[in-house]
Amino acid sequence: MAAKTTKPEKKIPAPEMPEILPSAVGAVAYSSSSLDKGQLANYRLTLSVSESKAEYALFNDQREILLLNARENERNLSRNEFLDQVVFDDPTLKQNFKGIDVVSHTTRWLIVPIEHLSDGSDAWYLETQHDIDSNTDSIMRDTIGSLGLTVLFAISQEFHKRAEFYFKKFRIHHVAVPLLHESQRVHIAMGKTASLHIAFFEDGFFCIAFGEQGLLLCNEFSTTHAEDVLYYTLNVLQNLKLNPDLTPLYATGRGELRNKSMQMLQNYFASFVDARSFFPLQPLLNSVGLWHDQFCQLLLKPI
Repeated sequence: MAAKTTKPEKKIPAPEMPEILPSAVGAVAYSSSSLDKGQLANYRLTLSVSESKAEYALFNDQREILLLNARENERNLSRNEFLDQVVFDDPTLKQNFKGIDVVSHTTRWLIVPIEHLSDGSDAWYLETQHDIDSNTDSIMRDTIGSLGLTVLFAISQEFHKRAEFYFKKFRIHHVAVPLLHESQRVHIAMGKTASLHIAFFEDGFFCIAFGEQGLLLCNEFSTTHAEDVLYYTLNVLQNLKLNPDLTPLYATGRGELRNKSMQMLQNYFASFVDARSFFPLQPLLNSVGLWHDQFCQLLLKPI
């Protein structure tokens, strides 16, 4: 099962709030005509929070996006304060929902095969590669049964407390989890021996490779330069001994880094594939230039 939080027996005190000024939602703001605000308890909320951006969506049981908002962290707030700001600005986030998923973009994470984990080993694994403070960090685990893997990650206890205060019952995930689910789904749909998924964000990208035996690699790269994207991608293919002419490569996400990298990737890889054909179409959403493949981090599977 994915990492979960449970409602504590004692009432959680309100976190100490920073001074918050109302601010407008960022470049993306979509609301479907079929959104019924009287039925919010029947919708699922997914909220993704990074240092630079927050994105959130409401889904119905058919996995249609009914509400989609994205905003930049224009005041360079800490992640905790940014979460405060986002919830403060949109009263919809204070409502009760059928389910709530919070997606973390912490860089302190790693993947471990399920069979290698034992009780109490989570922190030990993370400490082999990252600085972990048991006094200030919460260690989370998110298991992907179809891959036989668990994503371990660390978030600040303060962020965890804030999420509990605002959302009470929720699931918390690392951003790699929805990306891995979508990568596996698209790889199977392609029916190819191997495939490579480049998932773009504002200040970097994930590179996820699948082969005949399953996941070959899932790594995160920090960069804002298209040339680095091409360099790292070629290195991955070389290290995995994958032929760039025979390995389908597709890209998801949005933003300046993706826009700058797309032409370069398309020119270099003869096997470049349009990812959009593997994601659901939603005419109203698509009519305003928004597509499911731009928001993979929000496409979590409901329980």
